Amino acid sequence: MIPAVLLFFVITTIWFLLPFLPGFRELRRKVDAKPLHVASDSDVDIRHFERGFRNFMETYLRPTMTNCTSTGLSAKGTLEDGTQYLVISDDEPALLIGREERMKTSERMLIACNDLKLPAERSFIGEIYSAGAIEGGHNNIYRAILGEQIVSLAVESTVLRWIHSHTELHVGNSSVLYGRASANDLIRLSQDCVFERMNSAQIEFGNPIPDWDKRWSRPQKLTRIKPEDLPKCANVSAGRALVAGDLTIRPNSLVDINLVVTGKLTIGKGSHILESIKSHKNIVIEPGVKIDGGVFSGKKIIITEGVQIGGPLLAEGDVRIGSDVRIGSREIPTTLSVAGAEIAEGTITYGEVWAHDYGRLVAERDEADSMTARRGSA
Repeated sequence: MIPAVLLFFVITTIWFLLPFLPGFRELRRKVDAKPLHVASDSDVDIRHFERGFRNFMETYLRPTMTNCTSTGLSAKGTLEDGTQYLVISDDEPALLIGREERMKTSERMLIACNDLKLPAERSFIGEIYSAGAIEGGHNNIYRAILGEQIVSLAVESTVLRWIHSHTELHVGNSSVLYGRASANDLIRLSQDCVFERMNSAQIEFGNPIPDWDKRWSRPQKLTRIKPEDLPKCANVSAGRALVAGDLTIRPNSLVDINLVVTGKLTIGKGSHILESIKSHKNIVIEPGVKIDGGVFSGKKIIITEGVQIGGPLLAEGDVRIGSDVRIGSREIPTTLSVAGAEIAEGTITYGEVWAHDYGRLVAERDEADSMTARRGSA
């Protein structure tokens, strides 16, 4: 039999060495040898490809474009990497010739020194640039577009990679914007448009209503909700109230503290939240609510009509947004980042919208209920 003293020392030694086992394992197998992933500019900057294309044109096509502008003559050619291009001026050459016209597909890069009007039911495999405005034909497919003036996509257009306008981007009904869409001043989407990632000073989903402030004016007298009025309030500190379980804020309430809720959070009609709200589960925001800060959900968010949110809106799940909602402002742009988004007409966001799985503009506010049918109600 092993002496008790020896057994004691063996057990003590093993116990002492246990914390070092992961280190010994790493020395032997090198499982953590790879560096941590750091997001590159192409992942973070929505306008990364637009800037890259501008640099490409400055490097390889600036002399040809300058000559086109000064002489009014178009030009075509092939770059060293085999890329074919067509520089278009006032003489308006045929955009598609021979095999391209038969296949209804342009394989060349198109560079317009002035406004550019594109034929309908065509595919443009190369990038498109215009120093003026761009007017696309219906049912077209584009790889990438860069316009210095207003870019207008007709109905049932599809952008495969990215699109940018130096001023405004107007998108026709039932169009699809894969990848990135951006504009300096305005993006306006029409009915049934599908999108993924957008950035602009102002993004309009359909036509906004006039006199929004008058229609959605809030009650002048609100009932202030104190932390001690909150049921199941587990902790109040540093301007934050932590509530265990579900929480419903009564209509026409005033809350001047950050809310963190472990269950479902419902904000009653006409209420005003002066700070931010966060729920580990779903959030429901009823009509006419104003939230000065941000909205953060561990699951889904349902926003009804006439809601105003000043800060970012982030959800690990989906968001359904009713009509006439405002997120951010011209002066303080913000971010909407969710798994999936269905947004009703009349809503305006300012800054960036990122629907990681899918995003869609629905025609009527009732149609937003389709997400509930597909993914389960909140």
